[in-house]
Amino acid sequence: HKSMSKRLFRQQADNLCITDCTPLYADDSTNMCVDTCPTPTTADNNTYTCKGKCVYGEFMEENVCVTTCSDGYFADNLTRSCLDKCPEDPFTFADPFVKKCVFQCSPNYYGFFDNRTCEQTCPAGLFT
Repeated sequence: HKSMSKRLFRQQADNLCITDCTPLYADDSTNMCVDTCPTPTTADNNTYTCKGKCVYGEFMEENVCVTTCSDGYFADNLTRSCLDKCPEDPFTFADPFVKKCVFQCSPNYYGFFDNRTCEQTCPAGLFT
């Protein structure tokens, strides 16, 4: 069987080659330890590496991959990112119950087309 060699990264502060950049991030594109990951990569706070994009089930929020978006943001499966407003194409609703952009609102929530949100009650003048 073939032995695996550990990847080395350059740490500029001490001018050393190291295998673990923690608490900095390992940037595979430059083989350097960096404070912030270069665009379009994102910082993964679990592995302290720069990732090209978030894996399935994670969403990019402020250059960090998260499993749940912060309040006021909605997870979009298409872009794998947290958005403050869900995309119009394809048409989706921002569902506050599941904190995701959805094609159909959760039970007991109603899709409001004007602002593409899921509401618990219809705005005045609108009916279910």
